[in-house]
Amino acid sequence: MLKLNSSTFYKNHSLELKKFLNSNYETLHIIDGDENLESLFNESAILFAKNKSNLFENTKSNKSYDQLIMTNFIENSQDFLKNFIEYEKILKTENKLIISAINSKWNFMVTLLSKLKIIKSERPKNYITKKTVENTFKGLDYTLTKSYTRQIFPFKFFYLGTLFNIFLEILFFRFNLGLKSYFIFVKNQDSQNNIKSKTLIIPAKNEAGNLEELIERINLENKTQIIFVIAESKDDTFNVANNIAKSNKKYDFTVLEQKSNGKKNAVNEALPFAKNDLVAILDSDISVDPEELVNFFEIIEKNLADFVNGTRLIYSMESGAMRLLNNFGNRVFQKFVSFVIKENITDTLCGTKVFKKELIHNILEWDKSLKFKDPFGDFNFIFAASTIGERIVDYPIHYRSRTYGSPQISRFRDGYKLFLNFLNSIVKLNASKY
Repeated sequence: MLKLNSSTFYKNHSLELKKFLNSNYETLHIIDGDENLESLFNESAILFAKNKSNLFENTKSNKSYDQLIMTNFIENSQDFLKNFIEYEKILKTENKLIISAINSKWNFMVTLLSKLKIIKSERPKNYITKKTVENTFKGLDYTLTKSYTRQIFPFKFFYLGTLFNIFLEILFFRFNLGLKSYFIFVKNQDSQNNIKSKTLIIPAKNEAGNLEELIERINLENKTQIIFVIAESKDDTFNVANNIAKSNKKYDFTVLEQKSNGKKNAVNEALPFAKNDLVAILDSDISVDPEELVNFFEIIEKNLADFVNGTRLIYSMESGAMRLLNNFGNRVFQKFVSFVIKENITDTLCGTKVFKKELIHNILEWDKSLKFKDPFGDFNFIFAASTIGERIVDYPIHYRSRTYGSPQISRFRDGYKLFLNFLNSIVKLNASKY
């Protein structure tokens, strides 16, 4: 008999929430429902909405959380707004809110299946739509950064249902037909310039003639961490990087000798060494003005975004900065990626990006989970930020032609890898985790 196994459904739900768990974040998870659901979740901090004593114990302990996850809460609680205001007291000022609820499009079906005894769940007490959730929490000074659904066909059915569900989720990902809705909010903050510590990662291969000028033109605070990742080079790149690190006393340098191949791997090797609040990736060919980094960082410091993506496709480029075929490919991928993440990104392959240190965990996990790898890492950054609802903005930059060295990119080989990675990412972005 066709039957919805609630444990399977909530197992899939718990796997979906797993991507929000981060060792750098303190997470509180509020669940309204059967306490047997606790066994399906691995977080250390789980409170059940009907057990108020747990909440008050946490309040008295003065422990505060970076993010709050709520399962089965706003559709079942008859006073969820009042209760949320209480929960918010144990959240940090700058926090993230993840709400999951039954998709209102399924209310009739849930009621019917419940009456037929196919499922145990009852119809949600509150009629929750994207607009009502967004407007309600807007009044509490939260901004909705992302919403989506999962589990269109939530039946196991000898695993055929699982495959059918994945197919439907990928095919109709823009129509929000899943049984479970997810809403990601961030708490609004004053847009004051809150100076944060910074780490700059610079991958380099055959760039000996660029490094000294690059560092001279960087204008960041003293003791900013700069990590050189040097691939095996035909010129003296590694020694030049070491000499700069020894002679330049303004910045805190780390020089790494790359163990693997490719820019993405270079960045991945450097990310665990980043120790400051904000992280920037900057190519060493000086095709992007290093002076612009200040403006990238300032956008996040003013709390206007969580992830700043450089875009080379707004201003006119210098002659010879980008080959015609590369330009065409960049614009095609820009359209594809924007469609998939439902945000208008104007350049997905610019090497200059700035983000919060907390995203490192998600970037590395995202890359690890993909069968087809991104050779540059640019897709990894954007998809990892999008999947957890980070606020992504573009920052236009002037793209310069090289004065030393030659491009390290193979248009056809790397373009083919990017396309496979993109297809792999579509599945990961839009299908339930099993």
